[in-house]
Amino acid sequence: MNTPDPLDDLIASWKEVPAPAPGLRRRVWARIDAAERSRPAGFLQRWSELFASVVRQRAVIGWVAACIVLGLISAELRATRQPMRDLGQLAAVYLQIINPLLRDSGDRAP
Repeated sequence: MNTPDPLDDLIASWKEVPAPAPGLRRRVWARIDAAERSRPAGFLQRWSELFASVVRQRAVIGWVAACIVLGLISAELRATRQPMRDLGQLAAVYLQIINPLLRDSGDRAP
């Protein structure tokens, strides 16, 4: 009743451990040493790598530069408009002080 299973031979062949290649341990440790040496040395090297990766992305740099330029232009326009408004108000008040007829007309500028 005991018939041998044909898979027993196959399973027995899987249990055999192949001999390691010559110099395997030396090559593994050499790869580990090389990986440790190639790691970033410190803070400055990480920042330089980050800067280099950003420089490679020209679209990002262009977008940031465009945003900065537009922000500076809008700030300049706002800064130049405000003194003009103040100057207009000063002129209206001055005219109202000089001319009593303008005082009665209200806030309307001439």
